[in-house]
Formats: sequence, structure tokens, C-alpha cells
Amino acid sequence: MKKYLLAIALVVAFASCSDELCDFDAPNNELEQSPTTVALNLSAESMASPSRAVNEDVIEDVNLFMFGTTANYHFHFATSKQRLEFEVLPDNYRLYVVANSHTNMGEMSEVELQKYQLPCATMHSNEDIPMVATNSISIPASDRIFTLPNIVVKRMAAKISLNIGVASGLASTIKLRSVQLCNLPQKATCFGNGERPSTLPANYYNGEEISISGGYSGTIYMFENGQGIVGSITDQKDKSPENAPPCATYVRILAQGPDRVLEYMVYLGANNTSDFNITRNSKYNINLTIKGEAEIDNRVRVYEGLYYGSANSIVCANARVNFDVTPYRTSKSLAYKYTKILAGAEYEPVRASVIWQDTKGLIAGVSYSHCRVTVTTNVGRGNAVVALYDRANTILWSFHIWCTDTPLNHAYHRNSLGREYVVMDRNLGATSTTQAAISSYGLIYQWGRKDPFVGSAGVSSNVDAKMYTRSGPEIKFTAQATVPTSSVESIAATPYIFFYGYDGWCGSTPDGALWGGDGTSGAIGGSSKSVYDPCPEGYKVGRNDWLLVASKNGRLQAGSSADLAIANHYTYSTFNRGWRLYYDNRGASTSKLTHLPAAGIRNGYPSARGVLKSVGEQGNYWSATWQRGSKSYCSYLNATTIAIGASHSLATGMRVRCVKMD
Repeated sequence: MKKYLLAIALVVAFASCSDELCDFDAPNNELEQSPTTVALNLSAESMASPSRAVNEDVIEDVNLFMFGTTANYHFHFATSKQRLEFEVLPDNYRLYVVANSHTNMGEMSEVELQKYQLPCATMHSNEDIPMVATNSISIPASDRIFTLPNIVVKRMAAKISLNIGVASGLASTIKLRSVQLCNLPQKATCFGNGERPSTLPANYYNGEEISISGGYSGTIYMFENGQGIVGSITDQKDKSPENAPPCATYVRILAQGPDRVLEYMVYLGANNTSDFNITRNSKYNINLTIKGEAEIDNRVRVYEGLYYGSANSIVCANARVNFDVTPYRTSKSLAYKYTKILAGAEYEPVRASVIWQDTKGLIAGVSYSHCRVTVTTNVGRGNAVVALYDRANTILWSFHIWCTDTPLNHAYHRNSLGREYVVMDRNLGATSTTQAAISSYGLIYQWGRKDPFVGSAGVSSNVDAKMYTRSGPEIKFTAQATVPTSSVESIAATPYIFFYGYDGWCGSTPDGALWGGDGTSGAIGGSSKSVYDPCPEGYKVGRNDWLLVASKNGRLQAGSSADLAIANHYTYSTFNRGWRLYYDNRGASTSKLTHLPAAGIRNGYPSARGVLKSVGEQGNYWSATWQRGSKSYCSYLNATTIAIGASHSLATGMRVRCVKMD
């Protein structure tokens, strides 16, 4: 296995500065108090040589604030000049200068000014750097122009100079793709006193992703971001996302490795280990060399997984749908999350075609062009699976085309664990919400797989529903024993096969994060969405408490048979091939009802070989939460029982009810 090491040379040059101004004698109180004309010269504090992108020294406009004992002043000088003239009464003042704000900041109190923030867009759109200065001054009474000593303004931005390259021995196997500065502050306080900056991610943005090839040398400017010191970090390879403050600034480098994408995250600061502070008017020289294969560097992530598009189920409420099928990379270490990291043109498909449809003539046509698939339907209701193929006619990925009215959302009230869910009004693959109708049953899924399978032909039938090719001939449901050498990736190439086995549908060790959970046995699971999640964009399979709102005692795991009793749940009316359940946590409002059909299961054990069971009698619903080994959590219901914290074999085929993303 390839191992990657990142070597970093970091130089931080802090600009020397002085905010001291000369003191002046207090004004002579015997003189007549008339305004004094004051001249003020501004200059930028030395930091570095100017850049072609940003002029580090230019002063385009100035806001001048003076707060005295008897009067306050605000002046705005909109034109570009460094010598300023204005009239004020003789007094002792606290002077504040804001240069390059490109706006008349207007009158404000001293407290308001000290809290005033400038947006980063001011710097980038005008290609100059906001600068500030503050000091105490005295203006004497004078009938001549009184000239203050030169005032030096300090830049509010830091300068990041990057030099990136790959060691010569790895140049043939690792190709640089892009560089990006991440977690940049949206705003900066003009006269901040070193207070800790925001820790809310919404107050930060990622800079432009710059395409590179072979190497990179460039300069980026950013507002200060002092995220503190993490003293426990003693080795530079541990200055990584796991240990860094959430909003600390870092350089993100993408490189193409052998059949994978490498992501390098280098955090900035005054040293290579514990410091995460970026200070204003400072220069940071970052020299990065990707080299060596001696050890794993915690700042390096390897994206070895492959996926296509942005969701595996495409809702088609009209006659035509067009969707993205670009190849992207993901990582098992990140619970197979959607990353939008491009995999490369060599992974692009060459065509798309229908594998099966459950309504004859549902799909009128499928076309592929430039990583987009267009599916045209005959405005019917039903389901189909469309696959992407490479030049060798191998399936690369597949998508569920769900032809239904746009599903409605039900806002479930807060459950006993404090969670609230917004849940679809129907099963995944269902084309209606009509109680005791086959159209409300939906499709069947094995836990952790993105691929749907047909259910039954009737509301109480254990006979497989029919499937058809694109041209019309009927095809049969296919089930096979688990292949010991299979992997999650290889099974994605056979979306039409239901694999049965005691230990699940995959030959490799079950992965508890396949549907976006945290992979911890018994944990509720995370809120991220996995690339193997079968739900449409914006939705995911819910945690194992998604239906807990219907329980009267609020227990996730049954403690006794009474916990499973119908009387312990908020049910409406009687069992009719399923239950209608209240989701208001009270059983009081008939407008807060959802229907869960008893649509049966596909038995995933070898003795049953994927046959349908208990259709019309029992309803089983997967959660995203893995239990342990080859089992995950689910909920089930029948005429006498509702169990919310049950579990079952991963190979079992159950229904899915999608919830809105957190």
C-alpha cells in the first residue's frame, strides 16, 4: 500500500510595527478656541514587496475618526492622497484611521467603531488591503496649519506566499491538481484587541480552487484568523483536521495518485505544530514538498472510492429528468461521504441504458452526453434502474428513476431523545400513500446497498412483481449466494443481483458506515450522507430513532413485551395491511398521520434465497444505524406489534423511509 509523507518548511515573518506617536503639550487655555487646520500624512507599514494582484501599499480612501473631551469628528477622504487636511477644535483626541474601506463609514460612537467589521469582499474586489491605525494625539490652538507626525497604518490582512512541489522521485506517480486556501474569515474587526475570532463555520469561506500542474508559486491575502494554540501537538504530521480548531485556516492541495486522489491539508500558523494563529500585517512563507513513502502523514487523506453524480435516486415527477453522472472520489475513512472531488476523465462512462423497469413502457428513452443523463418517460408512475457503462460494457454505477408525484414532507415532533425529523410521506419507490394499496409499498433494499429490488405483485402476495427491459420483454428477479471475494465496489457493478448469506451480501467485512452512520456499534449514527445511501438528493436513510415519535414511553429499545404492544404506540384506526401512526408525539391531531405499509421482506438467509415473506402482514424498515457484525437496526410492525429498536441481518430486504438531511 502506498504511503505518503508531506514535508513542510514554514517561515513566518512578522512585520515590525510601532503605534507610538509624539506627545504634544496641552493647548493653552488662554488662547481663543477656534478650529485648527491639521495636516496628516499616512504611509503603509512595511511588510513585503507589492504583488501584481494586490497593491499592498496603496491608500485609496480614508475614514478619519477623532474622539475628544468636548467634540467628536468623522471625515471621509474619497480621493487617493496621503496628505490629509481638516479642521478640529484644539483638544486631546483618540485618533482612528481606516484606509481602503471604499465607503463612507458615517458617524458612529467610539464603541461602535471599535466593533466595526469590514467584509473580505472589500479587499478582493478592490485589489487593495484595508489598513488601520489608532493613537492618542493633542491638537494645540494655532493660526497656522498644524502638521501631525507621519502616521503609519497597519494592514488588516496577512500575506500567504506558497511554493508547492513534488519530490522528483514521485513526479511520475503523483500529479498536482489544485491548491486552495480554506477557512478564510468573511469579516474582520478594524480595531480588534486580539479577541478570539468566531468559531462558527458559517463565518468562514473557502478561497478559489486554483488549478496547478507540476508546481505552484503564488500569493494569497486573507484577514487575520487567530484560532489559538493546541499545546498537545508536538509533531507536524499531527497538525491535522482531527486535532485542529474547526475554523483554523489551512492550505488544501489535491493531487492525482495511482487510482486515487490525495488531499493534503496544511494548517497555517507561527510554527509547524501547535500554533494556529494568522495575524494581520504578517507574511507567511509556506514551502511544501510532497515526498517519501515511509509513513502515513495525518494531514494526508486518500480518496480511493469512486461514485457518480449527487444522489442514487432521481425523482421524476414529469416526463423528463436530466441529472449529473460525473465521476467523483470518496473515502472509506470519511464514511463514503459525498466530496465532489473529481475522479478524472478516464472514469467517465460512454453510455447509459435501462436495466429494468417495473411498469411496461415506463421509460421512453435514455441518453448520455458529457456526464449528463437524460431520461424521458411516458408520464406514467413506476420505477426503473438506469446504469452507466464503460467501453468494455461493464456497469460503473446505477441510478433509481422514481416516477411519482413529488413526495410530501412530514415534520415529526421532537422524540424522547430530543430529535426532530422531517420524513417523506411514502416509502422509497412508492407511487402513492393509499393505505392497503400495492402502489404504497415501494421498493426493497439490502442494508448498505444503494440498489433497489422489486417487491410483490399484490398487497398480500409473496410472488415477485414483474420487471421489464427497455424494449418490453419480461425479466426475472435474480438472487445469488454471496461471493466470498466480493467487495462493496464490485457489487455496485451488479445492481440487479440480490445476494443472500448468513454474514450479509458482501464477501468483505461489513462496514458500519455504508449508509452514513459513524460505524460505531450501537451508535445512533451521524448525519452525513453516504454515496451508497439510496435516497434522493437532500434526503438520507434515518437514524434508528426516526420513528421513535410514535412510541408512548419513548424507549428506543424494548424493555418488555409491553413496549412492543400496539397500545404503547400512537396508532390511528385499525391495522389494514399496515398502520397509520401519529407523528405529533401525542396522538391528538389527525392532520399528523403517516402510513407505514406492511409490505413484507425479502429473506436474505441462504435457506430462503431472497424470497418474499409476510407481504401484507408485516412491515420492516431499515435505519442507517449499524448494530454490530452482520446486523443493523430496523423497525417493524404487524397487527399486534410495533418494534422501533429491532435489528436484522444486513442481507434482509426491507423498505426505506427517507428523512431530510440535517
